Order: sequence, then C-alpha cells, then structure tokens
Amino acid sequence: MVSRVVDLTLSRPDVDPERIALLGYSFGGHLVLRAAAYEMRIKALLANSPILDFGKQMLDGFPSFATRTSDRVANLLMDNSIGFMSHPLQASLKRLYESMRVTRFSDFRREMARYRFDEIEKITCPVLCMISDGEGISAVNESRRVYERLSNPQKSMATFSAAEGADVHCQLNNLAVSVCKMADWLDEIWQ
Repeated sequence: MVSRVVDLTLSRPDVDPERIALLGYSFGGHLVLRAAAYEMRIKALLANSPILDFGKQMLDGFPSFATRTSDRVANLLMDNSIGFMSHPLQASLKRLYESMRVTRFSDFRREMARYRFDEIEKITCPVLCMISDGEGISAVNESRRVYERLSNPQKSMATFSAAEGADVHCQLNNLAVSVCKMADWLDEIWQ
C-alpha cells in the first residue's frame, strides 16, 4: 500500500523524490518500519513509536490469564470481564477488535501474533525513533533496541518526558513538542 502512495506522490511535479518521508504514529510506528524495509524510495522515516513485536506489546497489556490459556477459556474470561472494565477501556478493546476484524479475544490473540517484524537491517534510510516515557519500560526498551539495530548513521532517538509535558502515548499531551522535534530532525538530515 505504501508503494502506491509513493507512486502517487512522485507523480506530482512539485515533489522532490529525495525528500519523501514516512511518518507512523502508534500502531503506525510498527507498520512504517515494515514499509521502509521494502520501499527504498522512502528517504526518511519517523516512527512514533518504533515497536518490532507489536502483537507482544499489545498482549502484554492484558492479564496473563487471558493470554496464556485455551481459546475457550480466554473468550469466556474476557467476555465476562468486559462489564468490569472502564468505559474507555471497553471502547479501546472494541476498536481493537474492529480494526482486526474479529469478535472474540482468541481471534484477537491470533491476529496480534502476525504483527512481528524483525528485518530491521533492511531499513537503509535515516530514522527518527520517538517514544514517551509514560508508554512503559517495555515500549521504551523496545524502541531503544530498534534504534540500536538501525544501520544508517543519521538515525536519532527522541525520548519524551513528563518534564516536557509529552510523556503519554505518542506525545498526545504535547504534540507541539513532538512536531517540532520531527521538523528539526528533517531540517537537519535534509540541509
């Protein structure tokens, strides 16, 4: 899909083919890693947050009783737990199910297992890895591992903190600081 978007972008006379950047937020931070590994016309990548094993990150947020039991038991437990979840958590789970086109937790588990990517060495363009401290130690560590494995010397790691007011998922509590970091990084690599 990204290749089609790049094709369309390059069909425009006002586009510099040496300055095509791809940005992914949240789950998109995982998906853009996959895209940049195979679409060489991408000249800069901004991954917010760069996670290689997105399925594991997602499933680690659920109680182990739901992720490490049989399908039947997991479905029963999750179906019976929904009424005890906060409304935002219920809405998030509903949205996750919809996005994966599933209706049961066991199917969701299976779908999440597909979202693992380990071919990081295929990414050759400069990459800005972005993560907020508030996303949890597991996500922060995963983002650092991605950064360390990248081969392009123009890679950069940006970690956002509560002191900056940008410590929640994808810096949603202070997008201005996040966007400024992205713009400054692009200016730096494309001088």
